[in-house]
Amino acid sequence: MTGWPARPVIYEIDTAVWLGDLSRAAGQLVTLADVTGSDWDAITPDGANAVWLMGVWERSPAGLALTNANQELQASFREALPDLRPEDVIGSPYCVRRYVADDMFGGRSGLAAARAAHRRHAQTLRGPSVAERAHRVRPCGPHGNRTPIQAHERGRAATPLRRRRAQI
Repeated sequence: MTGWPARPVIYEIDTAVWLGDLSRAAGQLVTLADVTGSDWDAITPDGANAVWLMGVWERSPAGLALTNANQELQASFREALPDLRPEDVIGSPYCVRRYVADDMFGGRSGLAAARAAHRRHAQTLRGPSVAERAHRVRPCGPHGNRTPIQAHERGRAATPLRRRRAQI
């Protein structure tokens, strides 16, 4: 017996966007270690059995370099976000360098704190999904074949990654 329902509901959170929103609201940098119980309650809908922290893994610097060097992508980013700043583009959450929690989100200790906090709220925080693991065999970078940009989401047209860091 695993403790999981036959059909679990897994709620996906874009980690960078969520922590960026929390950071702006707090007026200071918020990592996974700083997320409060009320923050978890606010983001997790009723009926969810787990939360998937999409993009929590360390991103590929090679993938980010390819993105930054691609003038067509940069133009599409500026079209979508006229106030785009270099720090807004942090790379694709699907262009993973290593499967360790990224330091920008609090690293390993931040992820461990998030798991503990989330367990206290009677839910389970899981690691990578099957889809994330599949990217191990198709890496981003100079010799990879993944485009370092987020694809469409829930039927919307493809959009560039938009990541805002807190202004501190």
